[in-house]
Amino acid sequence: MDKRRYLKLSKGIKTNCNFFEPLRHFSGGYNSKFSLLMRPILNIFSCCKEQSRGKQTFSKVSAGICAITLVCLFSCSSYKQVSYFKDLGDNNSMYTQGQNIATAVYHPLTIQPDDILQVVISTIDPGTNEAFNVDQEDNSAIKSDVLNAPKRLSGYLVDKKGDIELPVLGRFHVAGETTEAIKDSVQLAALKILKHPVVNVRLANFTVNVLGEVTHPGSYVISGEKASVLDALGLAGDMTIYGKRDNVILMRTENGVQKKVARFNLNNTEMLSSPYFYLRQGDVIYVEPSKSKAASTDMRATKTYAIAGSILSVILIVISRM
Repeated sequence: MDKRRYLKLSKGIKTNCNFFEPLRHFSGGYNSKFSLLMRPILNIFSCCKEQSRGKQTFSKVSAGICAITLVCLFSCSSYKQVSYFKDLGDNNSMYTQGQNIATAVYHPLTIQPDDILQVVISTIDPGTNEAFNVDQEDNSAIKSDVLNAPKRLSGYLVDKKGDIELPVLGRFHVAGETTEAIKDSVQLAALKILKHPVVNVRLANFTVNVLGEVTHPGSYVISGEKASVLDALGLAGDMTIYGKRDNVILMRTENGVQKKVARFNLNNTEMLSSPYFYLRQGDVIYVEPSKSKAASTDMRATKTYAIAGSILSVILIVISRM
């Protein structure tokens, strides 16, 4: 927008053209984003002045601009963009009998190299317990007070061959096995030298990463072994209002080298039957931002323009009443 056009539009307003000069310098010139924002405002003022010289019309236009500015400042995503499972019915039977929805079949987690297993062998003899359960602290994870940062884990690290080595009992091949199967193997070995041992085995590093448009992105350790995409989103504080419910991405490492990518549409209950609905260790969930988020990335500039427009409208109302 050139200077002559800019001054021409401002001509006729009850002030001189120097009134807009500070705004020009503030916004970075006539070709800046602020000038583009001011162009329709000045056109309205010019048109209004040509049709009526009365103060009442001018005041109404200024008040309208102020209202529009505030609406733009505080506008948000529509309801349709933030609701889950919109395909569910709302008839009376939904409230009295519910609706049956097919869900994915859960398959127990299998242990992979670099996993950390907690193996605890208990007997009635405290001395024996101490001998079979030495310090299992793993120093590979650095202790930190940062929110959601990895903490030190206690357990046996599965080596590249898929083995762990237990005190007294020796080595066990655990790669590809479930924790229940490993428990049975360790208990059989312990029965040879102990009386009525109780063995507990659990995966200590069942970690998922939740990124993108969620309230608290980060890495989360799952306490159990059965967790779904919805559980992970719940741990991350749910999606923000800018998250795309119909395009949630999951990335999974298979066979140690291959990456598998799947998408979920949380607007539809069919996602409950996806084979990727239940999580595996190391899964990454990414929530893509919506278009409204992309449009509001420069929030500081948006607020500056909105506030400046509001102040300008108030000043023009005051001037029109003088």
